[in-house]
Amino acid sequence: MGTTEARPGLRVGFEEARLRLARVTLESADALERVAAQAATICADALSVERVGVWIFQPGGEQLVCKQLFTRSTRTATAGDILPTRSFPTYCRALTERRAIVADDARTHPDTCELGPSYLEPLGIGAMLDAPVFRGGQVYGVICHEHVGPARAWTQAEVEFASAVAEVMAAACEQAERLRLEDQLRAQAMLLTELRRLEQLRTVVMAVAHDFGNVLNGVVAASVKLDRAGQVEAARAIQACTDMGVRLLGELTQFGRPRSSRESDETVAIGPVIEALSRPLEMLVRDRAVLAVDVVGGDACVPLREVELEQVLLNLCVNARDAIPLRGRIALRTSVSPREVAIEVEDDGVGMSEAVREQIFDAYFTTKSRGTGLGLAIVRDLVARANGSIEVASELGRGTRFRVVMPRA
Repeated sequence: MGTTEARPGLRVGFEEARLRLARVTLESADALERVAAQAATICADALSVERVGVWIFQPGGEQLVCKQLFTRSTRTATAGDILPTRSFPTYCRALTERRAIVADDARTHPDTCELGPSYLEPLGIGAMLDAPVFRGGQVYGVICHEHVGPARAWTQAEVEFASAVAEVMAAACEQAERLRLEDQLRAQAMLLTELRRLEQLRTVVMAVAHDFGNVLNGVVAASVKLDRAGQVEAARAIQACTDMGVRLLGELTQFGRPRSSRESDETVAIGPVIEALSRPLEMLVRDRAVLAVDVVGGDACVPLREVELEQVLLNLCVNARDAIPLRGRIALRTSVSPREVAIEVEDDGVGMSEAVREQIFDAYFTTKSRGTGLGLAIVRDLVARANGSIEVASELGRGTRFRVVMPRA
């Protein structure tokens, strides 16, 4: 190691550079690379050295990864180079045993000579001053000061400066780890809060489902009386509606439960579902519109469960009904191709502005005085679950068309 002492002015410059680096703060764990970049730049200028790299050991210690490499002559920074530690065992061992590796002649120094053929010589590096970065008593990384050119005698002041910078970098690493853990704790706290909220919501949903079930039982009893009184058509229509309600009620009681792999693989043919749903849909829209159903390719299947496809159709048709102020028409039609199934619901209602159209799938957004804003959000989520898409075409005063396209199962 060189023993030439630095001039007083240089010592002051080293201290100013070290303090400048110490003032750099981390706003988040992701800002560590920015600190590494500033450390490399400050060290290169303070020591008048061509290359300064900040390298970090990967977990397991099998690789050294370059987080920042600053080249002074071009004022450029790069990152991402990888060195396998098994190729440089002596150098890596020295990092764990020394406060700094001071190699005035890096190609002959016992701790760095093994780097010669593959690293030093191709880059023209003649001297190295490497300060290990410790964290938790273990070597975490290293700040490499690489002099390009002939051998160079490092002064004691330069060695002390490099070691001090490594300590500052170690503190930054500790701070980054603390910020990372704090971020994890905040995320876990938010998740716990959300889980508690969902559990409370599930309790409310189960209570509502119980009461809704009692209401459905009353409707079923009323339909039976109608049937016995000779009102067969009305009784059958009511029964069809209650059957759909029972299926939706079953879906409601599963709120918050993840879908099983078997459920995720279920498919359903569109024709039978639309046929069974036609009567309830006609009853739901008949106060405002005539429903016209045109099913093509009814045997085609989509990757949804029966109740999920019913939800898509029900919400689209009810949405179309609500868009018609007096009397109008709703068309429900399907088309198929070898790979896709398309379902369209079109109305001749009031239509939508561009601003409304951009928000219609947002949960809780509604233009209705008594709406919840959940119907189209449910449609969006179910179609997305089937790897499908939704297109909306609308014009004020001319009506709206929803086109749902799903892969053919």
